[in-house]
Amino acid sequence: MGKEYKKRIRLLGPVIAILTSVVLLNFLVFTSIKISRVAKEDVTDLKEFGKHYAFICDLDYNGEMWKEIFEGASKYAEKNDAYVEWFGKNLMEKYTKVDLVKMAVAAKVDGIILQGDDSEELVRQIEQAKYKGIPVVTLSKDCFGSYRNSFIGISSYNLGKEYANYLISNARPTDKSILVVIESELEDDREKLIYTGFKESMQARSGKVYDIDTMIVGRDVFEVEKSVRELLLSDEQLPDIIVCLDELTTSAFSQLTVDYNRVGESRIIGFYDSETCLYAIERKILEASLTTNANYMGTKSIDVLNDCAAGKVVSEYLPIDTQLITRANVKSYIDKKKYNESKQVQ
Repeated sequence: MGKEYKKRIRLLGPVIAILTSVVLLNFLVFTSIKISRVAKEDVTDLKEFGKHYAFICDLDYNGEMWKEIFEGASKYAEKNDAYVEWFGKNLMEKYTKVDLVKMAVAAKVDGIILQGDDSEELVRQIEQAKYKGIPVVTLSKDCFGSYRNSFIGISSYNLGKEYANYLISNARPTDKSILVVIESELEDDREKLIYTGFKESMQARSGKVYDIDTMIVGRDVFEVEKSVRELLLSDEQLPDIIVCLDELTTSAFSQLTVDYNRVGESRIIGFYDSETCLYAIERKILEASLTTNANYMGTKSIDVLNDCAAGKVVSEYLPIDTQLITRANVKSYIDKKKYNESKQVQ
């Protein structure tokens, strides 16, 4: 028995060695083929650009508007020998805009496209970028007192007037109370100017006295939804008119008024043409919305950075027009969005 057992071991040894070699060989061949394919794809897809721009916005909520701004900037940049990188988007940890500007400056990018705000920290980081010779374009919100090269966006005061113009043109005798939804205690210059333009226009041109109040909802998704939910769940009568100044609050009211069965109790005027907003107008949840051309903002930011790189003088402020969306024209916006989505799929 002992000899037979040893014999079997001697016979099995070479067989196992051969099988192991075959498996290992197949693995190496498979791996080398796979690596070869990846290498070829990388070489094929690799493209060098003359300039590298950083795109920086609030990562807590960047909504459809910022995605469309980025797409507009990115596609246009490729045609102009530049690459736009959305800084921080694919990182595990969420960084503030201040941190992301620091990273962009450290990376020695050729320009920065930035969602501005009034924080002193951001103003200081823009100063650091200027010191390093990196031009900065602010979008949507400006950084007052900073060394940014140009601001591209809607005139905040005029946006307030546009909201007022719509309500005055579509006034109802029963309307008495108006609630303007804001992020903070009118500390933000953009919101302060919108509110001032709105209130002054309503008082000067409406021919009647409205009870105009504000509601603070905060700056992130959780805070906004919590504030809107509390309003809709309260026993108090809702205001006759609710005015939303940004995409986030518009989206919250569009969804939560349906969830809590309060559709039609207030005339809700929103901001931007997100998919949620458009379908809310179509379904009579929202009455109207003011919007802007986000794609155009993206392309103009590239023009400004390219001009800065070429040593040209750029305008400190590039105004962007607004458009009004109502049930009369909402279908054209929905059709356009569907068409753009189908082109991306192709």
